[in-house]
Amino acid sequence: MTISIVVPVYNAQTRLAACVDSLLGQTYKDIEILLIDDGSSDDSVRICDEYAACNEQIKVYHKTNGGVSSARNYGIEQAVGQYIMFVDSDDVVDPTLCEKLYQKVVNTGCKTSLCGFEREFFVGNELKRSIICLPDCSDILSGEQIKKNYGSLYEKTLLSAVWATLYDLDIIRSNMLKFDTSLYIGEDMLFKQNYLAVDSRIAVVNEPLYHYYCDEKASLTRRIDPQKTIFAKRIFDESVAFMEQLHICDETFTSVSKMHLKHCFILIESIFSKDSALADISKKDYVKDVVFCEQTQSALTCKNDGDKELLIYKLVLKTKCLWIIKLFTFMRLKLKKKLRG
Repeated sequence: MTISIVVPVYNAQTRLAACVDSLLGQTYKDIEILLIDDGSSDDSVRICDEYAACNEQIKVYHKTNGGVSSARNYGIEQAVGQYIMFVDSDDVVDPTLCEKLYQKVVNTGCKTSLCGFEREFFVGNELKRSIICLPDCSDILSGEQIKKNYGSLYEKTLLSAVWATLYDLDIIRSNMLKFDTSLYIGEDMLFKQNYLAVDSRIAVVNEPLYHYYCDEKASLTRRIDPQKTIFAKRIFDESVAFMEQLHICDETFTSVSKMHLKHCFILIESIFSKDSALADISKKDYVKDVVFCEQTQSALTCKNDGDKELLIYKLVLKTKCLWIIKLFTFMRLKLKKKLRG
């Protein structure tokens, strides 16, 4: 077996069949598809079992609910392929995904390959698409090229998303790399950074072969949970540590800082949204924790590279004035509501 494809499944009945069909339609056939049912309570259980009953390539594992990291770790344990991929159950992939990623590692001698992706999302009732590919580079991203392009790769989420990548399973197992089950935000980014710390030579297929479906209404980043500030701080700290390990320049710190500041406002928006049940005093404490923490204050020291969005984030947060931050947040929420129609 060459490639193991791990698909964590949890209450994914709406889009699961399309995902599995796209995997069964791969032009490269030496694959196994591992459907890891993470304690689903909807029709996902039946869908998984029916696919496995009539397709030898598919194996189904039912486990108690432990979260996406737990499901992916379980998939790593069960995989028998030389390489491994992770696909989300609500996404679909191009028929040539496995073939092109595998052929790239064979042709280049690399152990890891990466491709671009297409992001699908709704604005109101209208389906929008945006294509995310790598910055101009050669067929291989080496350590030096990762340093050079880290900022762009980070902002494009190509270094934070675990999918659209073919990993060497032996590297994962021999270095005991696992997804952190204590996190439910940013766990994929930390896994990928830990992997790149071991193998920083990546073959590039600069085509959008993975189709990522973004359901903002169901997104975990939109839900209210004070624990998310802890996750945001840790992700920033881990990213900075990774940068220091690679001796990456100020330009990259700017990209990491921008992502952190943007995430700060997403967290604040969740508190001031109409769905928030927190009392006003709790909201104020939450915002203070987000704005005045060491990580946010460090991010505010980044150089401004002419990015207007970054400049606005910095100007608003540097005021440390809660009513200004609240006013800006309400303006963002109102604008988003208008755009959604």
